[in-house]
Amino acid sequence: MLFNILKKYEKFMIQALMVMMAIVLGLATLDLGWLIIKDIIQPPYLLLDVNQLLEIFGLFMLVVIGIETSGNHNEDLHNSRATSL
Repeated sequence: MLFNILKKYEKFMIQALMVMMAIVLGLATLDLGWLIIKDIIQPPYLLLDVNQLLEIFGLFMLVVIGIETSGNHNEDLHNSRATSL
């Protein structure tokens, strides 16, 4: 019985973290888009310096890693449901 309660608690915590991660990823994606647009429309137009490129690349990698991590947790959650059925 205690094991079932712990499993339900773990499932709830994973789902809550996935929702929070989705919100953070959405905001980070919007921030990345805004950063790219802001940097491109500043003079000199369509040219980015090294610091701007590093900032964009770092934020892009953050979003990609977050998406991959989220995808892995989705698969884990799906597999745990399939084994519990």
